[in-house]
Amino acid sequence: MQNKTKPTLLLLLTGLIALLVLGSWQVNFASANGDPDATRPAGNQIVTRLILDLNCESGSLTVINLSDEAGEEAIRLIVLGEYYIITVPLEANETVVIPLDYAELGITFPLTSTINIGAQSNDMKVIATLGPCDGTQPTPTNTPTNTPIPTATNTPQPSTTPTNTPIPPTPTNTPIPPTPTNTPVPPTPTPTVPAEPCLKLTKTLDGPFRTSDDLFLSDGIIPVAVQGENNGDEENLFYFLVTIKIENCGGTELTNVVVEDTFSNEAQPFETDDPGNVIIMPVSDPFDGMVKESLTWDAGTIAVGDTATLNILVGTEFNSAGLLEPTSFGQTVFYNGQDNGTGSASVTADGGLSAEVDAMELSIGSEISCVGSEGEWDSLVFVAGPNVGNHDKCAEVVTDLPILFTATAP
Repeated sequence: MQNKTKPTLLLLLTGLIALLVLGSWQVNFASANGDPDATRPAGNQIVTRLILDLNCESGSLTVINLSDEAGEEAIRLIVLGEYYIITVPLEANETVVIPLDYAELGITFPLTSTINIGAQSNDMKVIATLGPCDGTQPTPTNTPTNTPIPTATNTPQPSTTPTNTPIPPTPTNTPIPPTPTNTPVPPTPTPTVPAEPCLKLTKTLDGPFRTSDDLFLSDGIIPVAVQGENNGDEENLFYFLVTIKIENCGGTELTNVVVEDTFSNEAQPFETDDPGNVIIMPVSDPFDGMVKESLTWDAGTIAVGDTATLNILVGTEFNSAGLLEPTSFGQTVFYNGQDNGTGSASVTADGGLSAEVDAMELSIGSEISCVGSEGEWDSLVFVAGPNVGNHDKCAEVVTDLPILFTATAP
């Protein structure tokens, strides 16, 4: 695997605080700060609906209270990998339209490609696309007024009407062209039957790799139960590479292609190579414990014969005890969900096309020593009371990799 430039692996996200005054109520922007309950204030029982309306001139988020009681809804807004919390007070059955300030959300113009903006409440998730935009405003055209209408005067008129105009003679014996015979009849065109659409979903999982330099760990040994606080609170010390490919195997263009995937508690998708079109919820937070993440990739339009590819780096996050999972005993890890039902990856496209593959199991062996491992995991720090030593809790990935699943529709 070739080395590549990687953004900072630990995403300590800080929300942007801004106040938007809309009439007599207030919208508060605040960081979620890793709190999984931030989207539901205490005692809030209201149910809401969200609508995102985006274009190059303006954008808005509409929040509709479907309940017969007043309350407050907290909404996650995800833009270019950053997220914000918008707190919206609502009266019973009230509809509130919140204008979105693109500059305040870090969106600069012109936009040469599309980006996705997502919004999520406790009741639903919506995604809308913005761009491309040239960033210019139309210039109004002033219609001239009081334009003088030229009036022709003194136009000379012919003084006399010509007379004695000669009348051309009537032709006689005009030859009649012969009627053509055996005129070829053009063939009736055969109607073109459009080629059937087809898409193919391919998903692979390979690794493990050391995150710091993308070194492939051919011995399959990874660290387990690493003490986060004694090692810089650094998650994702290693990762598995998930690659999703969507191939247009039919004769028509595929439009509105969207991929959905899920990841189990101990797995964490922390980086992709198409961040502008990918939304991961909830946003990675090293202090949020072990949570299930969902990933949505808007692959857009795929021409006949073309393939769209997404690479996902899947690492390991801290558990509630501050240790990096998987734990230090033999177990089966679903890096894409707890079971085949919840962990499958799926793709859909216009025309009713859809395909799905099952979850990918990884089996981790029993605890072994880290000494001599390719990842040099014994260089990590382990603290037991007053004693400081080298970390020596590792395990081997015993599943043969890579794993490859495919599905085709129809």
